Amino acid sequence: MTAPPAAADRSHRSWSGVLRRHLPVLTLLACLLAGGLLTEGVVRLAAERVAEQRAAAASLFLSGVRARLEGAVGLIETMGEQVANAIRQRPFIDEDAFATVAANARQAVPLIRHLALAPDNVVTMVHPLAGNESALGLRYAEVPEQWVTVEEARDMARNVFSGPVRLVQGGEAFILRIPIFVRRLPYHPDFPMRYWGALSVVVEQQALVTVAGLEDHGMPLTVGWRNEGRSSPAELIAGAGEAFGRDAITLPVRVPGGAWTLAARPVAAAAPEVMLVRIAGWIITALVGGLFFVALRAHRQAAQLALRDHLTGLPNRRLLLERLEQLVALSDRTGMRFAVFYFDLDGFKPVNDRYGHRVGDHLLVEVGQRILGAIRRSDTLARVGGDEFVLVSAETATPAEADLVAGRIRAAVAAPWPIEGEEVRLGTSVGCVIYPTDADTIHGLLEEADARMYADKTEKRGRGRAPEAPAAPPRGRAANG
Repeated sequence: MTAPPAAADRSHRSWSGVLRRHLPVLTLLACLLAGGLLTEGVVRLAAERVAEQRAAAASLFLSGVRARLEGAVGLIETMGEQVANAIRQRPFIDEDAFATVAANARQAVPLIRHLALAPDNVVTMVHPLAGNESALGLRYAEVPEQWVTVEEARDMARNVFSGPVRLVQGGEAFILRIPIFVRRLPYHPDFPMRYWGALSVVVEQQALVTVAGLEDHGMPLTVGWRNEGRSSPAELIAGAGEAFGRDAITLPVRVPGGAWTLAARPVAAAAPEVMLVRIAGWIITALVGGLFFVALRAHRQAAQLALRDHLTGLPNRRLLLERLEQLVALSDRTGMRFAVFYFDLDGFKPVNDRYGHRVGDHLLVEVGQRILGAIRRSDTLARVGGDEFVLVSAETATPAEADLVAGRIRAAVAAPWPIEGEEVRLGTSVGCVIYPTDADTIHGLLEEADARMYADKTEKRGRGRAPEAPAAPPRGRAANG
């Protein structure tokens, strides 16, 4: 069920009025919303740029770590191969000869903790021996944690760098397993190669971590180093496991027979430049929004002053004419009728002369408030000059309804007015016309209503009810607008 045209138009005017009244606040909110969205958009771009810079720094850091690790492992493998070649040339090497080549390797690469020689996978020689005596006689096949890498090196005929591995003499270390193959008949190319045993090059875990530079790097990064080789379970070697979380930057490390992964994640800390962008953006937004708010509010106040009576705050003649134009247009479209009441105060001049302009002005304000309390909210009450008022009632369509409204006006004015300890009584003369029955133009409506008001005043004088009764000698004059 659709609303009647008049009701729909009133609803439209009501919403338009609300929007006009709250335009400064709505504009401020719109500025804050738009500025906030723009600011947060710029902040997001700045944050993305910072994140990209941090990711690039993390990637560069990991590249340096990888280069140091691969370089260190390469040196260890090179020196291990030199020792292994000496054994391949002399499969029956004695302890002194082994100690000599092993000492040279450790001197060249201080990362090497010790070397162990295991013919047929049984450790028979260790250099240096001090602190490693318990490793002598170790059978790799009886230690699953170590046998898996020795077996892989033998079966795949390649070096395997594994770890960290728990040592029988205590502690954990990385171990490079070098399988040694020799010919059954030395120096005879027609005889096949056979597996002789394994050379183990042991490297302290902490020493390699230090070389890698994972500790005390001084960067806002969470870093981790993980072993992911086939012969060893995936485990964290150094750093923090959180470094391998979502959005982590990772780099693989090439290791003989194994696989390592480095990871880094920038520490989630607010970047100062991003905070500055956000603060500056919101300050600018608040300033722009505030300027718009102040300007629109000042404009609205100026517009209100131009349309309102400066004394009572009621609509003035200009606003009254605008309201009448709207109602005439609505009436012409819908056939709706409305009434116009022109009235002034009987007996106001003597009161004004006696009590002065301050009391007279206050009385005019109170008259306006009393009338507003006696009419509908949809009606328009305007002060058009002196003690003259015009009331436009959009829902008054018949003379009978107009008489009821006029009665309410008279009753509101006729109630006693307490002034300086006295009770003063006023009357009112009212002229009423209905559009379009009594006049079909705005000028005609106001002119006819004014004429009927004076006719009412004249009629009361004729009945001996003087509109303006004598008063005491004046105590001051009033401007009253």
